[in-house]
Amino acid sequence: MAILPAVPGLEVTIQSFNEDLPEYDDEGDFTQSKFAHLPEGKRSQKYVECKTDAEFRIRLVVKHPYKMDCQSLAFKANVDGHGIAQATCTEAWFTRCSGYYMELITARLDRISPTELSSRTLKFSSIKKGRSSTFSIRFHILILSTVDDPDSHRVKKDAKALAGIGEIVVSVHRAVQRDSNIPAVGNYNLAQHKPPAEVAEKALKGKAISHGVSYGEQQIISRTSKETVDLDGPQNPVGVFVFKYRSRGRCSWTELS
Repeated sequence: MAILPAVPGLEVTIQSFNEDLPEYDDEGDFTQSKFAHLPEGKRSQKYVECKTDAEFRIRLVVKHPYKMDCQSLAFKANVDGHGIAQATCTEAWFTRCSGYYMELITARLDRISPTELSSRTLKFSSIKKGRSSTFSIRFHILILSTVDDPDSHRVKKDAKALAGIGEIVVSVHRAVQRDSNIPAVGNYNLAQHKPPAEVAEKALKGKAISHGVSYGEQQIISRTSKETVDLDGPQNPVGVFVFKYRSRGRCSWTELS
């Protein structure tokens, strides 16, 4: 369970098989540069131990002594550099429930119509080293292999493609909700974020990445939505939680414990 010393009452946990994943403190530099200006007490960065092919969820809690001073509190979940879902605690709900709110983010949600969402479960997929000094990432049937390409442009391009992989980020924002005018006919595209099929080996050096995230089979759920507006702007959240997910065998855990 991760907490923020400067924002008591906020908690975020990564769970799998109904249990909290083991956590380890990360004493390294804060990786989310866009939130680096926040005081340390409003930032949390941890390692969590994951297992291949295990589904996971993000558990969010708001409780006493947190004081709601806005209409809503929005939790924005980002996995491998891509937004996957948002949960919102309203002041009315928080008061009605005697100062307690709990929500689980279990899937990637994408709007496919004004009244429907695509829901795909979240799963850890391994990145492993092959026999011939190549790496692969299991993302359904995709293979991520490395090539010995000394071209600096290629290395930079592949490093950019790998940016964000291995991290779950939850930012918490003071917000207000209002009715959203969703067009009856729109460009509703199902997001298909996939790792590159091939990367230069130098792009992976120095990165202790063991897993990426894949998505399960699509399910359609009926849900309308409201528009959420950040009161303090998207780069000024109440707090930020970063979880670097790694396997025990592929990480230098002696540095983490």
